[in-house]
Amino acid sequence: MSGTKLLFMSVCTFGLYHVYWFYRNWRLRNELRRRGVTAPLRAIFAPFFAYSLFSDVDDEVRHWGVTPGWSAAAMAIAYFLLNLVTQLPDPLWLVGLLSFLPLLSVQHTVNEANARSSHPAPVKANYSGLNIAGIVLGGILLLLALIGTFMPEP
Repeated sequence: MSGTKLLFMSVCTFGLYHVYWFYRNWRLRNELRRRGVTAPLRAIFAPFFAYSLFSDVDDEVRHWGVTPGWSAAAMAIAYFLLNLVTQLPDPLWLVGLLSFLPLLSVQHTVNEANARSSHPAPVKANYSGLNIAGIVLGGILLLLALIGTFMPEP
């Protein structure tokens, strides 16, 4: 997946896209390592399982000669804290929209390892109809949320 797509989908869906991103990555981990983890549950509870996935990715990409420029623990803590920030009052909750940043670092590393593999998969940069609908509807909601956050009260 391209970083740009991850960014737009994450911000416009207020982070709901992360559930899908984690689900896809956990499913891939299961296929690669024959592990019996339940991808849907790990995706739903992503802030609690992020370290496990990021650590797995770290191990896997090193096999392809890629050294991540991040620490699995640091990325997991950052993701967890950025998800907590969304519960703060206006306008501090907006910082939580940056929760895609740790995922973006991990995705970039995965894409780099994929490019070095013997059978690289194409990086999905195109947007499906559902992606476009999510961006448009989510973008409208985000705009309304921003207006509501910064508009002075009467």
